[in-house]
Amino acid sequence: MYEVVVKINSGLLHTKQRINANVLYVPVLRAPPLPLLRASAYFNGASSLVGPVEDRRGWFALPPSYFQVSTTKDTTPSTADIKCTAFIANPAAYTRGTVIPCHLICELLGEDPYGQYPGSSSSSILNLLTSRKSPISLKLLQNVRYSKDPQRIAPKGQVVKVGQASQDKDERAGHLKEVGEAVWWKSISNNAPTSATPGKSSLEGEIHLDAGLLPSTDVPFLEVSYTVSLSLSSQEGLDIQSLTTQRRSSRSSSAIVKIGTAHDVESPIPVPFTLRPAPKKRDMSTVEAIPYYGRTRIMGA
Repeated sequence: MYEVVVKINSGLLHTKQRINANVLYVPVLRAPPLPLLRASAYFNGASSLVGPVEDRRGWFALPPSYFQVSTTKDTTPSTADIKCTAFIANPAAYTRGTVIPCHLICELLGEDPYGQYPGSSSSSILNLLTSRKSPISLKLLQNVRYSKDPQRIAPKGQVVKVGQASQDKDERAGHLKEVGEAVWWKSISNNAPTSATPGKSSLEGEIHLDAGLLPSTDVPFLEVSYTVSLSLSSQEGLDIQSLTTQRRSSRSSSAIVKIGTAHDVESPIPVPFTLRPAPKKRDMSTVEAIPYYGRTRIMGA
């Protein structure tokens, strides 16, 4: 949002007038062409997309996460080590108002050479993790960073290129919030490789993108970036702990994505397979003061 200010001076003894007007600039950021198999699914009205096992080029894998899951309500508690890998549609650039297709594959660890697992209890734990009410969440996070002091954005006489800021990014004010979460469902196709493989289970999903999302931006005074991140929520009857060993990386399972404003002209518009979730109501019970350009804006928390 830009502000245009017009000052009118009518002379020494006359009243000075000031006119303010807000101007909204929205760049045209066009999404790249869709991969062949994904575009074909939308063209043909398919009820699901080809998964990452069959279409490796059409998906981007986030770093895998490792969990130790134990049951807490059974008379004979059981424990299983599980590896989960989340996928998002490739290329990782999407148009606001559409969706980010997702996929989740979880597999039991500790398989012996004959493909046998410790018992059916491990499979039950795996099924709980990959149910429609899975405690595994894939969220879209928006990070907005901006410069509070306009004098530090570009000193007088200095040229600043797009994507380059004269002010250290660590000194910028920032605001991080969740703007979307994946909706999961069991794969419709029972012929999918993960459905027929013992010790493996999968979920299909999508993150709905609000039509009013700010597009990805990187200019000297403003940076808007998006990250898809995997996280865990609590679930009754299960104790879930992250596994961190030398063989299993403890790095965050996340990926940077781009949000654009326009569709590729030669590709079909991505079609959601689920209803758009109801928008979350903003909590207006608290406010925060954001000083900017010498003034103070009051915003809902």
